[in-house]
Amino acid sequence: MIINAEPAPTVEPIVEVKPQPVVEPAIAPVKPKPLTLALLSGELVALQKIVDQQTILIKQLSEAPVKQRKPPISNGKVQIKDTLSGRIFSSKNSTYQTLLKEGALKELVDKGYFGDNAYKNNFGCYNLFRAYPGRFIEIKPEETKV
Repeated sequence: MIINAEPAPTVEPIVEVKPQPVVEPAIAPVKPKPLTLALLSGELVALQKIVDQQTILIKQLSEAPVKQRKPPISNGKVQIKDTLSGRIFSSKNSTYQTLLKEGALKELVDKGYFGDNAYKNNFGCYNLFRAYPGRFIEIKPEETKV
């Protein structure tokens, strides 16, 4: 019988490696330049240029959104038509104010439907539309194509 015998593993000795401390190069102190009038003048001119550039940049940035903004699109004024009389009023509040001045809303004013002082009620048109449902209809202007 033949036995294949492998040689015994060899153990290598453990070698300890110690890290070397990092040595930073010494920075030589920089000697400040002596303050002279010419040096200060040059620094002031450089600072003035930087300030001028920043001013121009701020102005450009503040004007940029204005140039990109589209013009407002009017939703058109809604006209109100009184189906009872056939009159057309220029706006909701105009309907209320006109009928109030003509005395057509006297019975509702007497009931206190529009508050203590009906002439100071800025939203009386909505109370008017609730009091007479179906009497007033909105007429929207036709859309103009651009």
